[in-house]
Amino acid sequence: MKKSRVVLAAPLALPLILAAACSNGEGVGAPDAGNDAAPQSLLDPPPAGQGFQVGMSTSVPAGMETFRCMYAVVPAGPTSDFQRFQTRYTANSHHMIVYTTDLTPQTIPKAGVFDCNTVGDLHFTGSMFGSQSAARDLTYPDGVAFHLTGQVVLLQAHYINTTDAATDAQVLVDAWYATTPPTQRASGFGFYDYTIIVPPTPDAAHPGTATVHMRVTIPKDMSILSWQSHAHRRLTHFHSELSGGGAAKPVTLYDTDQWDAPDPILNDPPRLVKAGQVIDYSCTYKNDRPTVTVQGPSALDNEMCMLIGNYYPALDPIFEIGMGAGSGPVYAGTKTCAQALSCMAGAPDQSGQEQCMVQTCPGPANDKLNEVVRCSFVNCAAGDQACLLSKCSTELSACQAAACM
Repeated sequence: MKKSRVVLAAPLALPLILAAACSNGEGVGAPDAGNDAAPQSLLDPPPAGQGFQVGMSTSVPAGMETFRCMYAVVPAGPTSDFQRFQTRYTANSHHMIVYTTDLTPQTIPKAGVFDCNTVGDLHFTGSMFGSQSAARDLTYPDGVAFHLTGQVVLLQAHYINTTDAATDAQVLVDAWYATTPPTQRASGFGFYDYTIIVPPTPDAAHPGTATVHMRVTIPKDMSILSWQSHAHRRLTHFHSELSGGGAAKPVTLYDTDQWDAPDPILNDPPRLVKAGQVIDYSCTYKNDRPTVTVQGPSALDNEMCMLIGNYYPALDPIFEIGMGAGSGPVYAGTKTCAQALSCMAGAPDQSGQEQCMVQTCPGPANDKLNEVVRCSFVNCAAGDQACLLSKCSTELSACQAAACM
């Protein structure tokens, strides 16, 4: 079998391509974390014994896009199950996320607020709560709650300051304990298209445009409490729909032309989605610069195409990023899976590999390429060719045999 290599960055929910590099800032965490008390101008903390608050305050320099992070110790409470979340944050933030981690109070690598802009290990294990709206409240139904494992969370905020002066920024998050023992565990999904190529715009008369398409197959019955899109500034349209399950035609789930702070839809009652149904979503872009734009964390320089939401009961994490069975990007090119892999093997960088992938033809070739990427992501570090050949030999063989429709 011809050797192939697949080098992909981890396509996790929202910009998880981060690292720890010290910066100035002041952190606000639970009292057990040893941080100063949080300013109360944005959001009051839960009363004692009903939850905890985590937050941070920082200054964002003029003309800068940055990620700021802070670890916080979760105080001991009556339960590790949380039913309600709230957040409030100031302007210039693209989003905030509270991540769970594998750290203990004794192993926290950095104190206070720090820059987390480049690749590195921040020890996160999942997402507890997030928002790209300055004010968000989320409450799970009775009997449903998010279960927190571990003692340390990571608060991350993505800031964009386009002004000519530094700006103060603050984010606060409240987590409220479940008042009754849950029977189902809640979680979140962030389906992520890891191959986005938007052609350059050489001049105003010839804009570079592209539409990317993702498909996610639902593995088990689930109830979706909320959903919304996530993309960057070149987005012109987002559309998602649900098909299958006996429906006569696809049903629109979320549709918007807004890239920054699109309004989430709260389903009341939660929307039941059945095993075997399919969520398709697409993002259309218009480039504004004379160079190719690819997927990545920067809201200014890269693009994203995500459908994010909260659901229950919690399923496999690989499903939650849109990489489960029968899921992944949908291509409309002409290359077989084997040809796409050969192209990727000769590509000089990640962007070149993604350009090879989007040229894959639909049907079996597309499906088998997604399976190779899934196997590589689950089993191997990025760029580990030996691991790919060892752990994904079955998927690679199937790719070599897969034809176009």
